[in-house]
Amino acid sequence: GIPDRYVLKEWDLLKIDAGVTYKWYIADSAVCVIIGWSKTNPQAAHLVEATKWALDTGLQFIGPGRSLYDFGYAVEQYVKSRNCTVIKSLTGHGVGQSLREPPYIYNWPHPDTRDQFFKPGMVIALEPITAMWSNGYMEKPKINSWNLYTQQGDLGAQREYTVLITEQGYEVLAGVVHYAG
Repeated sequence: GIPDRYVLKEWDLLKIDAGVTYKWYIADSAVCVIIGWSKTNPQAAHLVEATKWALDTGLQFIGPGRSLYDFGYAVEQYVKSRNCTVIKSLTGHGVGQSLREPPYIYNWPHPDTRDQFFKPGMVIALEPITAMWSNGYMEKPKINSWNLYTQQGDLGAQREYTVLITEQGYEVLAGVVHYAG
């Protein structure tokens, strides 16, 4: 979301989502951090870790000829195995000269993606968006129309990489792939 007057405090879960435009091309990435120390909010730490590893697990299903369905299935199965949920209506997407281009990359096995495949040269933003138990989101326009909130007021998290599909597999162009924490 867009910053407002809220003052961050210890335990808060903060999503940092940043994009870069270089020579007319766009890269997009996001990471969640816990203000203070991850042990101050074990529930947030659990969700952040589950979201990061869901994306890294999904990367195993990225490459030329691999289906978008398999990526979504892998992400959702990992998230569920950690007793969290995927916000189904929020997706990854193609990137290039516009921020959001086709295809839409679901974080669950959407039936429309069975016959959609990754192709060399595609640049995509992979971004699992998860919650502790909500599977949808809402907006609060009176507060800030750019910010999204989980339907049930639980914690939400996101992790995002911009990835290039290559002839051999993929290359991460933007995103924090490994971190200590």
